[in-house]
Amino acid sequence: MVHFKRKSEPILSNLTKNNKNSNSNSNNNDNNNNLVTSTSASSSTLTINNNNNTTMSTNDINNENNSMSRSTGIEKPALPPQENKPKRPLSFSVFTLSPPPPTSTSSSNSLHSSTGSGINRSGSCTPQKNQSPSSSSLSLSPHPVNGSPKSLLGLSGSTGSPPPLSKSTSTHTFKMPPKTGSMIYSVVYDKTSSNLEVIDEELYSKISIQRLLLGRNKLTEIPERVGELGKLSTIDLSYNRLSTLPVSLSGLSDLSTLILTGNKFMIPATKENLEIQSMKKQFNQHQQDLKPEQEQQPDSQNCSGVDNEANNNQEVEIYNSDGLTEEKDKLNSIKEENEIQEPEQPEQPEQSEQSEQPEQQEQQEQQEKQEQQEQIKENKEISSSGIEQPPPISLNHEQLNQGGIPWELCYNSNLKKLELGSNQSNDDKWDGSNILPSNLFWFTQIEQLLVPFCQLHSISSDIQHLESLTHLDISNNNLTELPVELGQLCYLSTLIANNNQIKELPQQLTSLSETLTQLDVSDNEIESIPEDFYYLMYLEKFDVSNNKIKHLPVSLFQGVNENLGLFSLKSFKCRNNQISELPSKFFSTCSQLTHLDLSFNQLTELPNEGLNYLENISTILLFNNKLKSIPKELFEGSPDSEVHVSGDPNAMDEGNIKENLTTFNVSGNQLTELPVNIWKCKSLSQLSIGYNNFKEIVFPSQLVSYSLEEFYLNGNSSIEFKVNQPRVGANNNTVYPDFPSLRELGLGSCNLSEIPEFCKDIKSIEKFDLSNNRIKSLPNWIGEFEHLLVLYLSRNQLSTLPYEEFQNFKNMIILDLAMNPSLVLDQSLYKQLKDTTIITSPSLNEQQIASKLLSTTTTSSNESDTPPSPILNKHHMIITKSNRFEMVYSDMIGRRPTMEDSFSIFGKFNDQDDYDLVSLFDGHAGNRAATYSSEWFPKIMKKLMDIYPSLPPLQWLKQAYSEISLQFKMYINNERPDLKYCGATAASLLITRDYYCVSNIGDTRIVLCQSNGVAKRLSFDHKPSLPMETKRINNLGGYVVSNAHTSRVNGTLAVSRSIGDIYMEPFVIPDPYLSQTVRDFELDQYLIVACDGIWDEISDQQACNIVLNSSSIEEACNKLKDFAYFSGSDDNISVVLIKLKK
Repeated sequence: MVHFKRKSEPILSNLTKNNKNSNSNSNNNDNNNNLVTSTSASSSTLTINNNNNTTMSTNDINNENNSMSRSTGIEKPALPPQENKPKRPLSFSVFTLSPPPPTSTSSSNSLHSSTGSGINRSGSCTPQKNQSPSSSSLSLSPHPVNGSPKSLLGLSGSTGSPPPLSKSTSTHTFKMPPKTGSMIYSVVYDKTSSNLEVIDEELYSKISIQRLLLGRNKLTEIPERVGELGKLSTIDLSYNRLSTLPVSLSGLSDLSTLILTGNKFMIPATKENLEIQSMKKQFNQHQQDLKPEQEQQPDSQNCSGVDNEANNNQEVEIYNSDGLTEEKDKLNSIKEENEIQEPEQPEQPEQSEQSEQPEQQEQQEQQEKQEQQEQIKENKEISSSGIEQPPPISLNHEQLNQGGIPWELCYNSNLKKLELGSNQSNDDKWDGSNILPSNLFWFTQIEQLLVPFCQLHSISSDIQHLESLTHLDISNNNLTELPVELGQLCYLSTLIANNNQIKELPQQLTSLSETLTQLDVSDNEIESIPEDFYYLMYLEKFDVSNNKIKHLPVSLFQGVNENLGLFSLKSFKCRNNQISELPSKFFSTCSQLTHLDLSFNQLTELPNEGLNYLENISTILLFNNKLKSIPKELFEGSPDSEVHVSGDPNAMDEGNIKENLTTFNVSGNQLTELPVNIWKCKSLSQLSIGYNNFKEIVFPSQLVSYSLEEFYLNGNSSIEFKVNQPRVGANNNTVYPDFPSLRELGLGSCNLSEIPEFCKDIKSIEKFDLSNNRIKSLPNWIGEFEHLLVLYLSRNQLSTLPYEEFQNFKNMIILDLAMNPSLVLDQSLYKQLKDTTIITSPSLNEQQIASKLLSTTTTSSNESDTPPSPILNKHHMIITKSNRFEMVYSDMIGRRPTMEDSFSIFGKFNDQDDYDLVSLFDGHAGNRAATYSSEWFPKIMKKLMDIYPSLPPLQWLKQAYSEISLQFKMYINNERPDLKYCGATAASLLITRDYYCVSNIGDTRIVLCQSNGVAKRLSFDHKPSLPMETKRINNLGGYVVSNAHTSRVNGTLAVSRSIGDIYMEPFVIPDPYLSQTVRDFELDQYLIVACDGIWDEISDQQACNIVLNSSSIEEACNKLKDFAYFSGSDDNISVVLIKLKK
């Protein structure tokens, strides 16, 4: 068995020199069974321990090794240079090998003899907590001035320094081929999305290929001949059906990037496989329990060994040896099938040089046996001391070498990036979680490992052997914890572990104090941040959003030591937690911040200290907290900044400002005053101060804001606008501020009786929200807004419109005039705005409208010349009121160019008091699927109820979705083939006397809010990233492309079920989710029906809290819409809110 050096030593260093010393002994190879590499501070010698006590050369060993690959049975590739050969994973050697006689090691290369006082004996780089970052207690040296890699104190020993962050021996660049038309000189072979099942033979003639792109095909295997393309540097095999790779890929010396996303390389997390990982974890924990006693033992007692009696087909019974210490890194080899079994060689004549060796080796062997016996005795004493021993487990080599990625790829020293995202289990019958293939942990050369969306149950402790890792992405899995061994990856700079079920962060991450720059653990279940994280002084991006954190440790912000803290933090996202206050030195410590997100917390105030030193801040998001004031220092520059004072007393002074601030959002707080100096921020482009308690907004005199593009004040009731020291213009009119770049202005729900005067000169406005006010008439100057695209005037008191002025709105997309009871539209408006969606309330009797719309009869030909009905020219239909519930809606086009949502609300559905029907359809690639479904779904439901009155309500809903999908498909095929790319998600709610009957397709959602604050989801989101949906799509021949933001079927559609989208058949289906919930008349208070424009930004519980904390149902509905928009929603936003208790 080959023993490789532990991490702290160069791998088989100086082997060339050793080979020269051993050439004279190359013929003495009789009965050699075990190969041991002995290490010392001065040299690395290669010796053979056997019965004859002879020595053997490396060349003979290579010749005698089994030449057949254990994974595929074909000839192995040539061995790599010895200095690049990887060490074997620790857990393999520990769990498959028995302890050998103790071997002497040089203390200079031992972790226990490390001079760094802050070094952890487990091999990690742990700084001491009571010293400053500049002291020698930190395991890693400070950043060098020239940007060279940091040295790892205590891990490299005295014989050499650690490898740099990028350990590539050569830089691989895209090499242009000679100027020739010959295809053999092609450097890119791109067959992406070519529906290939077998690789074309023409590939092998292209000898100069550097990039092989075979993604999104139907390949089930890769031929061995691909290994003949010796110049390949990038191979993309993503989204195929692969579960194995050829060993010949290990011969591609230039290979640097291997993309295997969307295949089947994961291992099922069966009970047996999980037991293996559990035993490894128990062993590591056991070693931690033994650490206090082991630290008192001399280095010579650390031993390791090889079970040289085990064969390939035998099971190895594994016991966790008590005597193993942290020098277990020396056990970096696993017994491979036939690899160490040396064939018997004929006796060779002994060399004269070895005549004195047998006696010396015999003495050494006796000494080793004696030391081993003493060690076993000590182990028994430790065992008898009361420490529970991990139980044994039996494994065979097939279990230890699972996965279709051949271990021989570890020979590719230039392989730096491996992508395995969205991989499923290699067992098609397995539906549970997965684990990573054990072979991956041999790839010590890998620098970037990406395994998101793999349904990973856990990460093995063997992750510590990927010692070159700089980037690790394990997001969107089923992880409940992070392995503590991550702290031993001393080059790790980026760790992405969001969207898991992680409950706590390992303290061992502080060992990465000088390498870790980005940590994303958002969307987990973390309740606290470790106090020792103040050692992460070079952390630049920290995301802990959507967790359960109640406070930020003071120690992170110079609370323990003025020299320790998160000084390098540039982006801090802590949205949706339970934080009520910030540490007093938060801003003074994080003076380098550029992005700060503390939204959806419980903050009541901001600390003043250090606010004016945030010179680089560009984004501040503080919405939905309990802030009562904003310190003026937040908008001031540092005292050292130069101040320019204008001679005009009314003009704004320049200088001493936040020059980089672009986005400021404090909506949903309790603010009463806005600091005037905010207008000094010359780069401010987005200002959101809605849903506060502002009574007035004071503008500075002669204000000209060239940068402001979005200004939202929605929800500030009784607000007024004033100018500080106003000036009078030529016509004796007050001169208001100028916003020449303002595109969006929100003044909804501000209790306005007229449009404010300062809006008159905003000629650039495109979206103007004046909904839910008391406006009775519009001024004539509104026609000057020639760039206006969207105008919201719903829920006002309008009785007439300036129709002549509306002629200037040639580019208008949406005009919302709904819920103006006194407004009667002139039909000429439809001719003037023929390309505009005009939203109005029904002007006819509600029951007549309901009867008309629920009728399936068509309009006669003599009615074709009549003007279009307002009802048929809008994206939603509110038809009849309910006798049991109060229902309101709110919607907006958002940041999309068109409105594609549609919904219908029917109280007393089908003339039955005990039935209320609400349906919402969220369209994509056009609005026709949504509007068609909104029009015909109620008709189909009524017909089913009339024909089959005895059917359960869920059957009506199920059959109605089936009918509407089939009917829309026929409509496309027969009349509108151009709509084959059009589709819609849907959610329908039928409220009966005792039940909530729900049916939904896609990600449109229905949530029940109870009076005790509990939010219950009644629908089910059909996302392509769901394991059940991904597997269904893959079994049909499709694939799911996932990234940090979304997952898409075949890389195109973000939902796996919808109405329409016939071009995506059979991968996208219209099968609905059905549920029936018993009504609780005491607790049930609200029902929310909304599209993903709401739910992508607001969680179920957040929505429930917003609704319950609102003073009225109208305010709650508008808040849901506006808060989603403030949070960054870029979709159409539609919500229907039903109050269950009157």
